[in-house]
Amino acid sequence: MAEISPLLVFDSPAILAGRPALWQEWARFGVCVLPQAVMAELERLTRQAIDPAEESTARAFLRHWPSLGFAVSEARALVGEANTGKQSLRVRLEQAIAECAYALAQQQPGSLVVVVSNDRPLVERVQELGLANLCAISLAELNRWIRQRQRPQAVVMAWKRLPGPPIPATPLPPSPTSAKPPSPAQKGSQAVQRRSPVGFASKSVQNSLALLLALAFFSAAGLLAWRVLDPAGSEGIWRRLPLSWLPWLRDL
Repeated sequence: MAEISPLLVFDSPAILAGRPALWQEWARFGVCVLPQAVMAELERLTRQAIDPAEESTARAFLRHWPSLGFAVSEARALVGEANTGKQSLRVRLEQAIAECAYALAQQQPGSLVVVVSNDRPLVERVQELGLANLCAISLAELNRWIRQRQRPQAVVMAWKRLPGPPIPATPLPPSPTSAKPPSPAQKGSQAVQRRSPVGFASKSVQNSLALLLALAFFSAAGLLAWRVLDPAGSEGIWRRLPLSWLPWLRDL
């Protein structure tokens, strides 16, 4: 049977287990999607990863990401527990992946939506959500499916549950958040770059005004001192000053 392009939803460890050639291979096989929470986790790992290898791979993925064709999705549909405040980061990430995959499966009911994760609890949770076109597989199963055309059992079962032949997954439309989220340092740098021309111009105007006021003050003080000390010598210039018509200045 010919393969129909599935919609592949990736967990962050699955991305970290890949490399540029493998990421490209996945993108050619199906419509690849990262839940927004997964993209945020990859960006976090570029700054806070404990394992240097994870940091390096996360940086490599984000560097190649614009050319890979992986979409970022904020789709969410509540599944299971709504309160995640006291749960671990990993549990909250699993919740976000499950909710995103569930929402995407609802949006494309005729297409296969496949979560790719080596996390067994997440795989089992997705399988239990009960949508006909939604399933989950490991990274090794995905690679065998691509290279050997060996469909994972979960995919075969989801295929059979569909009411008709599966429809190729539709690429996700671009969204305002479907770009690499900048790190806090990058955000600060961008903010400084946006504000700096205005800031420099304002500071320049302030400095110029201060200089003009200082020159005017010292010039006036000098003229006044000259007038007081040498009335005869300063008479001609003094009478031509714009303010010499004022009585208290004219009589100096």
